Amino acid sequence: MNEEGEIKNCIVDGPLSMDLAIDPEAAKHKAGALDRKIVGDADILLFPDIHAGNLTYKTIVRLATVKNGNILTGTKAPVILTSRSDSVEVKVNSIALAAVVAETNKNK
Repeated sequence: MNEEGEIKNCIVDGPLSMDLAIDPEAAKHKAGALDRKIVGDADILLFPDIHAGNLTYKTIVRLATVKNGNILTGTKAPVILTSRSDSVEVKVNSIALAAVVAETNKNK
């Protein structure tokens, strides 16, 4: 959709391994990786299913300092998805993200 101009003002790349998505140094060691559009500087990560996303999310928030919000997409309306152990900030960010996505989808 990005290549066809439907998703604008962003760079979309993938599928990528996690190291290429978040670590610029990894690309130096992988042949052909430097030809990718995104090398180590992804702002948003999308996963093929809730299990892969949940595993990655829990790992990232426990091992790094991150600001995030969580929603499910591909549903009629965005679904806010937080963990019981998430901070209030993450829960508020998730509500805000869902509101923005819902408003954007309403105009389609």
